[in-house]
Amino acid sequence: MYEVRTSKKSSSEKLIAYLSKYPLFSSKHQDFLSWGEIHKIRLSKIHKTLDGTKRLILLKNSMNTLRTQYNWDSLNRFYTI
Repeated sequence: MYEVRTSKKSSSEKLIAYLSKYPLFSSKHQDFLSWGEIHKIRLSKIHKTLDGTKRLILLKNSMNTLRTQYNWDSLNRFYTI
């Protein structure tokens, strides 16, 4: 198990580039996609609006152990010949 933390925009973008090229092989991939969307919202400053804040809360409340919807389409890339 590994834990990666980023605190700078540049390190977050490097992590996004890496995990986009080498996706996680679990439901953590879906958490990564949500986190990436949160990152984009914060960069665009949309989180300062009411709708943006609501979107952040919705994304956060659907991650990790709170996730109730799963999409395994990303696994198709692991089994291609």
